[in-house]
Amino acid sequence: MNHYNWDGDSSPDESLTHYEVEHHMNPGEKRALHYWLACGHSAADTPPSRYLKTCGIPDGWDFLDVYRLEKELDADTAGMDSLQKEYYLRKYFGEDIGLNDPVLEESSIHEEYASDRYSMMKRKLFWMWEFICSEDLCDEAEEYMKDHKGQETPFEW
Repeated sequence: MNHYNWDGDSSPDESLTHYEVEHHMNPGEKRALHYWLACGHSAADTPPSRYLKTCGIPDGWDFLDVYRLEKELDADTAGMDSLQKEYYLRKYFGEDIGLNDPVLEESSIHEEYASDRYSMMKRKLFWMWEFICSEDLCDEAEEYMKDHKGQETPFEW
């Protein structure tokens, strides 16, 4: 038995038609939805996800939300090896990746991470210099830099 009807007020075919009108879908999404329903599920049910298994599926998501996310991430990670895919997905879901993380052992990933860190440091230095200038400390800062040029910084490796 198909469970198109989750509100109990209309026939299963009417509920499916209403769902399809309410949620604009391409033909592939419609086929996937009909297959999901033919397997005995409701469109309001959330299917298991390859990508959301670690962080969980958000409340209120239905079949179509999960299906679209899966397709988007499949397209984004096409052609990546497993480490690159893991790195991409961890960044996509907002996980902080440190320098000692095993996922960064791959050199191409490490270069991308280093580039991201470099851009972040440039932004921080820009805003720090903006603050120094806004406090009228530019001359003092430049004098300090000249006096201490060539000295090892506490963070050099």
